[in-house]
Amino acid sequence: MLLDDPTGGAPHRGGRWLRAALGRGPRRVLQVVSWLSLLVATGLLVRLPVRLPGADLAVQMVAALVALVCVLIGVLLVPGALLARRTWSAQPRDLRPWAGGWMAAPVVAVAALLGGGFGAGVALTVRRVLGHGVLPRGYDYIALLWGVAGVLAFLAGVAMAATTGMVRWSSLRRNKEWAREAALLHAGRARDVKRAAKAWWWARWQRRHSHHVVLVMASVLAFGAVPAAVLRLREVDPPTWTRPITGFGVVVLAVLALSLLRAVYLAARQPDKARQVGVLADLAAFWPREAHPVVPPCYALKVVPELVARVREHLADPGVRVVLAGHSQGSLLAAVAAARLLEAGDPADAQRVGLVTAGSQLQWAYPRAFPAVVPHSSLAVLAGGLDGRWRALCRGTDPLGGAVMTWNRQVFDGMLLGTGFRPDGTSGALPPALRGPTGALVLGGDHWLPDPQRGPFPGRRWAPGVNRHADYTSDPEWDRAVAIAAGLDTAEPPAAPVLPVARKAPVLSPEPSTPVQPGD
Repeated sequence: MLLDDPTGGAPHRGGRWLRAALGRGPRRVLQVVSWLSLLVATGLLVRLPVRLPGADLAVQMVAALVALVCVLIGVLLVPGALLARRTWSAQPRDLRPWAGGWMAAPVVAVAALLGGGFGAGVALTVRRVLGHGVLPRGYDYIALLWGVAGVLAFLAGVAMAATTGMVRWSSLRRNKEWAREAALLHAGRARDVKRAAKAWWWARWQRRHSHHVVLVMASVLAFGAVPAAVLRLREVDPPTWTRPITGFGVVVLAVLALSLLRAVYLAARQPDKARQVGVLADLAAFWPREAHPVVPPCYALKVVPELVARVREHLADPGVRVVLAGHSQGSLLAAVAAARLLEAGDPADAQRVGLVTAGSQLQWAYPRAFPAVVPHSSLAVLAGGLDGRWRALCRGTDPLGGAVMTWNRQVFDGMLLGTGFRPDGTSGALPPALRGPTGALVLGGDHWLPDPQRGPFPGRRWAPGVNRHADYTSDPEWDRAVAIAAGLDTAEPPAAPVLPVARKAPVLSPEPSTPVQPGD
């Protein structure tokens, strides 16, 4: 930190001296010395007893401060959630904020206990490997807490699997369709219907109940932390019969810690894994600085103005139309940029701007997790401002992305119905979905893509298998959605041409009659 930027990102800064000193030779010497130091330290740990004076008190103080922060956040969120209730109480249940706007409290509690769990997991695992050592007594209570949570999670998983199996068996026995939307999209293709229906169910379960899992996990850990803290303060050792649970807790914590280390190692070695880990940082660093004061600043404050400026450069040409397209988290950036263009731009230029989102979380996640930043009403205003030029590509098999423009969907009499945003910005019942030329069902602004895709067809892009959250651009409906967003096409499929009926010419001679060919 004192040398400032040793990576070389700013060559003119003080880090250049460090880079000059640490050439290839000095780096190898340092690596050898580091490995030797590690081996010597490991040997001393094996031969000598381990005890860190003051560690127990430090762990207790940190745990107390973290618990106090979690309690304060939970208490302070209560009046804010109650005051905001009137802004969303009239919305459908699937659009309301998670936990009534109180979701930040259990998330903070889970994060705090995960952090403590990672540290305890590493320490307890190392002590188990060494065979001896003295650790802060609080680590044993953390292990017991996570052991109880692990047992409950295992039992809950078994119960959920049994319940799900019984429901599916009952549905199949009554010949009830498991995912009627999938059957409508894949009509006439029994194999694709079977593959898609299973993926639809799991994706829908994850979108609907992921926050319930976090709430249950937070409740178990938070309520279990209270008696664990009381026992620790009273210096009451856990009963003998809890040792197997404590051992199981050590295993759970070790798995958590090793999984984190493995994720970091793979991110350093494999670009694909690095992108997956980077999604977490991408998601966290988007929101305003008030939400994350100790991590890098909000990159949206830089990216969105640059994107808007680039769009305005293109709009300077009166013959150009611009379509902003974003996938997953990128759909949020594209939507924010489009909203800024509509708010501060020329109304005439705004008519040449369109928006395409794919695999987006703009309905099921962001407005429900961050209702103060991305409220549902702001999406309605954006949809009305774009006047039908906002198209959302979605798959029922996608566990991370979902519908954006519609909700309360159902299949009735072979038609997909639902409620959603209208081109004028209002919300209400929509006409039945229309099947596009590429097989997609278009309901309002949502384009439901068949997954697996139909095909392959000559001259069309195609990706095999169930794609879920990937390869949205491989679907031929992508081009059509872009054209509609640009105002160059309509959402209604083209009507089939009406051809005249072929008739026989009158017989004027005994020669064989010749039929009249259909005209154009």
